[in-house]
Amino acid sequence: MVFDPRVYPYKILSGTITGSFGGPWRITEGTFGPQLLIKATNGSGTPHQAEDLVIQGAAVHPSGYTGTYDFSPNGSAFGFKHNTLLTGFSDP
Repeated sequence: MVFDPRVYPYKILSGTITGSFGGPWRITEGTFGPQLLIKATNGSGTPHQAEDLVIQGAAVHPSGYTGTYDFSPNGSAFGFKHNTLLTGFSDP
């Protein structure tokens, strides 16, 4: 994930999510700070898989987020709970 460290909450500029439910997922936008929001699209082109992914969460100690992630296949949404830990950063 690449983000802009000059603004807060941090703006997510790009990135890829792999190893999760038919990815790779191409991150299209997002922010993180007190809240986490990541929007991504499925780059696999595989039929019958979700096209969009939205990850939302609230900050918890240490340096993580807890919340939900939702998939949107063909206009319907379903979601799951998650815990997300950010382990590294790239400065644009």
